[in-house]
Amino acid sequence: GPSDPSSASVSSGGGDLDDSDDAILREYDVSMTGEGASLTNEQIYDEMKDRVFESAGAFVELTKGVNEDGDYDDSASLMVYNPPQKVPDSGLTAGEVVELVLLALRNNDNPSIDRGVEIFFGYSSPESQIVEQIETEMLTPSEYRNFLSMSEDNMALFTHQAAVIDKADFSPDRLKGYFTARLLMNADGTSSVDDVSVNFILSTTGTNDDDCWLIDSMLIRPSKLRRRRRR
Repeated sequence: GPSDPSSASVSSGGGDLDDSDDAILREYDVSMTGEGASLTNEQIYDEMKDRVFESAGAFVELTKGVNEDGDYDDSASLMVYNPPQKVPDSGLTAGEVVELVLLALRNNDNPSIDRGVEIFFGYSSPESQIVEQIETEMLTPSEYRNFLSMSEDNMALFTHQAAVIDKADFSPDRLKGYFTARLLMNADGTSSVDDVSVNFILSTTGTNDDDCWLIDSMLIRPSKLRRRRRR
């Protein structure tokens, strides 16, 4: 009957999505011990990818760097980097802006010194601290790169081997996007304790064709390895 405990664990439709999404991410973010350790990274990523698709719909494209079987695809990281010609580009979704900016930072000096940081500046919203510092302190791309280079975690923006989007949410009016990207530090694109998470908040002024997704804030979270050291 209704008091049967086994029935309590069955999901009751869409309402439980967020909880299970968080549970997966929590399980992933804490430690891979016990039952969780038997899950492969691909399974966890696949599961998260499905959840993100369910919660963010067609707004996020998560397939870059991952082939149809859900395995990491090396060819994506070996592809020749073509710097974007149009910055900002109103044709990009919020998720694509995150991917583009991370890719540009990974190829920061291509085709010119600090071009990656310039692209990040170009995708920074008028509300962002970056634009405020550009306007008030005359912040330059090289100064910002030097600032980032003072921290090992921040340096991951330039030295990561690949990036995956772990989570994507949108405000009800679809004018704000909340993304968590993970910077993979291993050359083969597998997860490690050195991986660094980056939280992005993006906004757009509207849903017209000429409205661009811009970055309000980019917050780098320390890797698990350095989080442990601090305790």
